[in-house]
Amino acid sequence: MKLPQFSWVHASISDRPALQLLAFAMLAILVAASLTSCSEDSHEFSGAVSDPPPVIQDFVLTDQHGDEFRMSTDSGDVSVIFFGYTLCPDVCPTTLADMVKAKRILEADADEVSFIWITVDPERDSPEVLGQRIAVFDPEFIGLSGTREILEEVWDDFGIVVERDDTQGSAAGYLVSHTANTYLVDRNMKNLVVFTFGTASDDIAADVAAVLKDQKEQ
Repeated sequence: MKLPQFSWVHASISDRPALQLLAFAMLAILVAASLTSCSEDSHEFSGAVSDPPPVIQDFVLTDQHGDEFRMSTDSGDVSVIFFGYTLCPDVCPTTLADMVKAKRILEADADEVSFIWITVDPERDSPEVLGQRIAVFDPEFIGLSGTREILEEVWDDFGIVVERDDTQGSAAGYLVSHTANTYLVDRNMKNLVVFTFGTASDDIAADVAAVLKDQKEQ
């Protein structure tokens, strides 16, 4: 909310009691306007807000259809970015399910949002494999893979730690330990909000909606 601008009369307030009263009245109006603005327009984010938000580097990966995906041009007004792999036994399916719920809560606003899942296991997660896994949850989600060299740059940019775990007896052959945060990135590539694993879907949706609203008002 833009506060009203006042033109001050060129006179000494200390010598003019009437003007002094007027000044106090105007101050009261400004304070009231400010409080009203905060109560109506502010949003308390559930995720951790970065201030100032870091700008992520542009990247090019391959989506589940085998097409090139450039972050700066192919993403929506807001992107919800999370990391994982198709053979993940627990965390990744939970995150994907949470994103499905968040998208459903957003309703029409979801059309302006890209839900992007980036692999941490490029050796096994080909575009075709990613596509099969994503189709189980929401075929409109974007699954991205690429060479390990390029992916490591993306992981580093988001602060994602990836470690291979050669667990004995695992049906998957090996597991991949990785940072399980989700990131809310705006159209200017600013990494605005970080959600820890387990953040409720409705809280994620509310934060996404707030960012979308703010961008429309700019």
